[in-house]
Amino acid sequence: MKLDLVVLTISVRVGFHPKGLAIVGNQLREYTYAYSTVCPETGESFSLILPYANENCMDVFMELVSKEFKEYRIIMVMDGASWHRSDKMRKWENIVPLFQPAYSPEVNPIESLWRHIQEKGKFKNTTFHSMGR
Repeated sequence: MKLDLVVLTISVRVGFHPKGLAIVGNQLREYTYAYSTVCPETGESFSLILPYANENCMDVFMELVSKEFKEYRIIMVMDGASWHRSDKMRKWENIVPLFQPAYSPEVNPIESLWRHIQEKGKFKNTTFHSMGR
């Protein structure tokens, strides 16, 4: 299985001002972190939306993946993000991490999904009021 993370950024800026006059205002920024893993052989995937990209959230994700696929021995390909390599993270009996070389997203199939979301997704300046939209 492959693991990666996507960050969706929502920036909201609206306003009218006289031509030539720069207006300084507050910028609202909201982040959403999508943790996801996919099996390149079967296409089976597991995803989770979490509030942060850190060791604690990664630990929650890994625990749920471990439980969901407890009958499998998983080789999980990950990039070198600090929360993937943290010493604080628990070790999982059925998950073996395999860290990809730096700057090589092409070896991680989940990168295709993130690229598709960035190219085709209409997430810029959009607020979703529910997961159904």
